[in-house]
Amino acid sequence: MITCTILYNTSFINKIVLMDNRGKISTSRIAEKLKLAQKEINTSSKEGFISNNPILFVNGRLNRKSCNYIAKNFSLLDPIEKEIKKYCKGLDLTILNYLIFRGIESIKKEEKFLSIEYSDIENRYKNDNDVD
Repeated sequence: MITCTILYNTSFINKIVLMDNRGKISTSRIAEKLKLAQKEINTSSKEGFISNNPILFVNGRLNRKSCNYIAKNFSLLDPIEKEIKKYCKGLDLTILNYLIFRGIESIKKEEKFLSIEYSDIENRYKNDNDVD
């Protein structure tokens, strides 16, 4: 390590110390860590698609100070919750608000009255689970 008597520019001191350490970090240690990381990536990709390939990331959080939110208690079908976890990343409430927003937007674009029997949705998920 290089010692300096008095230097007022601390960034210059940091540069000296960093430059003095160049080439001292073992490339075999770096390669070892990269191999471990690669193994971890390969292991997690074998475990499933769920955590590796989200197609939606909702950034941010609820701004409760300037927006009005109403607390609701509701239930999600287990397969819907699994799909949300599989395809979406972010805070649960922001994801749910965004998905509801997108659903309402898509219904408004259709510009026609829809009447849906909810048990059809439940049955669809039951049938999908029977196939798996």
